Amino acid sequence: MECADFRFDPGQVCTHGFCWLCFASYSGPTGIHNIGNSAHQVACTHFRANAPVAPAIATREENVRVQTERDAQHQAFLQQLRQDRDRLQARVQAQVAQHQADELAHAQRRATRDARIQAQHQADELANAQRRATHNARITEEEAHAFAEAHTHALGPPVRHAHAPPVVGSRSRGRLRDPSID
Repeated sequence: MECADFRFDPGQVCTHGFCWLCFASYSGPTGIHNIGNSAHQVACTHFRANAPVAPAIATREENVRVQTERDAQHQAFLQQLRQDRDRLQARVQAQVAQHQADELAHAQRRATRDARIQAQHQADELANAQRRATHNARITEEEAHAFAEAHTHALGPPVRHAHAPPVVGSRSRGRLRDPSID
């Protein structure tokens, strides 16, 4: 097939652009670049009736303006992200400080409670020791009295040995020793 572009010189490569399905040209006043996909043949799979026309090629100034606007929007977006990050960091730092303060207050309450419990425990131990001492003294006194009465009535007065001095009132394990046993 020969090229429809009459500017084609033999021995050179054809640069004419067209659709390979319906042979619609890309350039020219009725080309695909100017009127869109409606330039294709109706049977072509690329044909679109009333398809929007491709936008005209923007000028350099328009491209610079659009890029400048995009850069400004991007910088504003980055600034908003930085502000959000700083706000979140401040919020997290405040929450960490509050958590540390709560932990310190809890540790102080726990230490106060433990000291109070320890003091109460020591007071209870002291009271128990005093009750035990009073109880033991009373029992020792009662046992000594009972022992003395039992020996006085049963054996009569204590016998004195010639080789040992009298041992009245000495204690052995909290009880009075019987002087008659010596």
